[in-house]
Amino acid sequence: TQGGSSVLPSLTNSGNLVSGAIARTFAGFVLMPLTVIKVRFESNIYSYSSLWAATKDIWKARGLRGYFSGFGATALRDAPYAGSYVLLYEMLKKQLGNFAIIAPNGGSTTDTTMATAVNAGSATLAGVVCSILSNSFFVRITGFGQASPLASISFSISIPPYLAIIFSISFLIL
Repeated sequence: TQGGSSVLPSLTNSGNLVSGAIARTFAGFVLMPLTVIKVRFESNIYSYSSLWAATKDIWKARGLRGYFSGFGATALRDAPYAGSYVLLYEMLKKQLGNFAIIAPNGGSTTDTTMATAVNAGSATLAGVVCSILSNSFFVRITGFGQASPLASISFSISIPPYLAIIFSISFLIL
């Protein structure tokens, strides 16, 4: 960042958005075989005795393609979140960094502490905001949460889905 705590090159806002989305999509692609094996192993639909049994069954049934089942949907879910996260994180880091007070002695632990606080605060705030936005979209398109007793009321009066879920969970806990 400009004059900040990072040695990485600064990107434009669109560069941050695209790089976050591409990085998450690539990571998802690399890890997809492990995810498919894990999900099928944990599923009640399949009764595998071991991870190796799940791996062999997927290979027998669908070949290499079976290990990437669901990749498209996963990428469409994760890429917007990751891109938005990197974009918002970098924007917040820049803005919060402007408020940081740097100690005049030019290198004390105050500098490190302030940089840590700026990075942690930016990461936390970006994660919360992006989770609320992306999970709201995910809930809307999948219908997740409609088994809740309050779901029909909350969706019909246009309460954002994340608030409806929080309210439903709170209501059920009471």
